[in-house]
Amino acid sequence: MMKRWMALGLALVLTVCAGLGLAETDVSRIRTNARQMELRENPMEGGATMTWVPGNTEVEVFDQVGKWYYVCYQGQYGYLDTSSLPVTILARRGGQSGGSQAGTVPAGSWAAYDIGIPDLGGRVYRQNEMGLAIYWVQVQLKRTGVWYQGDQWDATGNLGDHTMTEIRAFMKNRGYSGHSGLVDQQVIREIAAFMNGRLEPVYAGGFYEAMDSIMTGGSTGTMTRINRGDKSTAVRWVQTILKSLGYYTSSIDGKYGDGTAKGVRAFQREYGFQERDYVTLGVARRMLEVYHDRGLSIDALP
Repeated sequence: MMKRWMALGLALVLTVCAGLGLAETDVSRIRTNARQMELRENPMEGGATMTWVPGNTEVEVFDQVGKWYYVCYQGQYGYLDTSSLPVTILARRGGQSGGSQAGTVPAGSWAAYDIGIPDLGGRVYRQNEMGLAIYWVQVQLKRTGVWYQGDQWDATGNLGDHTMTEIRAFMKNRGYSGHSGLVDQQVIREIAAFMNGRLEPVYAGGFYEAMDSIMTGGSTGTMTRINRGDKSTAVRWVQTILKSLGYYTSSIDGKYGDGTAKGVRAFQREYGFQERDYVTLGVARRMLEVYHDRGLSIDALP
């Protein structure tokens, strides 16, 4: 009898979903923007709120009902209304059916790829160095739900004091007391083992290559941040994106002055970064993602 009721309930759910126009979408992963969003039980105004999804949170997408995405957040399945609070599309299925799979790429015609588990080739990233491997560590520690949490979390790609403290705490938990907090292959291996198949994708290549030329070292080397007072092509790159997104109104002259600093801070504030007068790898990646997701021309960048 119980099985019959479960089958009837499933049929009823499928019927309701069909009536609502539930359709498979090629979008497989999104990120909420600065504000938190309600996760609702059903795709309609006034539907019961299950929980709140924080700003700047990545979630898996399974289906779409008009303006509503059907997603999974911390084991709960529900609907996000994207009509009034837009989201950033991070990955599409590229025509494949089913849930998000390895090989899905960020939206757009330029294919990117998940870097997987970084191979440092014996390199050790030291304090205040910046690189994609450091960004990967920050993202994975956040995903653990234990380390690198709260309002202080800021995926910059820079190995600062906070990141080193969290690495030390993580490695101590894994039995490595007295770890230096630097990013080496041992840290990478322990994070991968701890996550056990739950690693957060970190993308490179594709349209992200439009960033490599302005962050010294590219996606595999050490990068340098873009500082206030700089005069460079990198600053022109930042100004072009900020102006296209409405955060900067002055001329694109390659000089990092007050107007550029104001635009950088406004962007960081809206997208959940700590406000700083310089641009890190994490901020540059986010700028490029937003720019790309709005359909703006990558070729227009310096």
